[in-house]
Amino acid sequence: MNLGNKKILVHKGIRTISIYNFCMIVKTSDFRFLIKNYNEDEDTDAYSEFMHDSKLEEVWNSIRDDYDKFVGDKSERKKYIALLGIDEMEATLSLISNILDIYTSSEDPKILWELNSIKGFTFKHYKPVQDQLNIIIKRVKHLKNKLSIAQIKFEDKYLSNIDENESKLKNIIDDIESTAQVFEIDLGVPYKINTKETSVLRWLNLIKLKEQKDKEADSNAKKIKR
Repeated sequence: MNLGNKKILVHKGIRTISIYNFCMIVKTSDFRFLIKNYNEDEDTDAYSEFMHDSKLEEVWNSIRDDYDKFVGDKSERKKYIALLGIDEMEATLSLISNILDIYTSSEDPKILWELNSIKGFTFKHYKPVQDQLNIIIKRVKHLKNKLSIAQIKFEDKYLSNIDENESKLKNIIDDIESTAQVFEIDLGVPYKINTKETSVLRWLNLIKLKEQKDKEADSNAKKIKR
């Protein structure tokens, strides 16, 4: 990667950046920890011009996206579909509102024929206008309620995961050395885990293994009690 007049090798994903460097960036916002072989203990002024480099910030944002996808909610397709449903309801309500506003101004029933192009709404030229408008208004109210419920559910299920992910991240960076010792003991890792050499991906997989082992232990304990 070219930074200024220098060609520098940098970590570009959770497969290569160490959990130590990852946590140091979270704590300090020092993007030099993205630079491969950077050691803050050897020279505190090394690469100082790149501490807050914009190109490195873009790389960091990409790494954080990788991290969030790995630890976050896996139902991205469901999230996308839910968001599409909300967008569709908002667009429908906006279109109906525009049609009714134009009709109110012109009082031309032909304007209401446009409602036939909207799913769930119809207008017949041979039926009383006011009776049909009353039905349309009821359906609009129902759609607004449906939209409000969908928005609340979306926020609870998906947007709250942002805070959950940040909480998980905080737990990870609080004391990685102690966590490494827990992995060594509980998972029977036959070597000392070096946090400066263990990738974020490897670290997250260790967390998953630990969680799985804890669940199995809880399940076995419940069986014994029975």
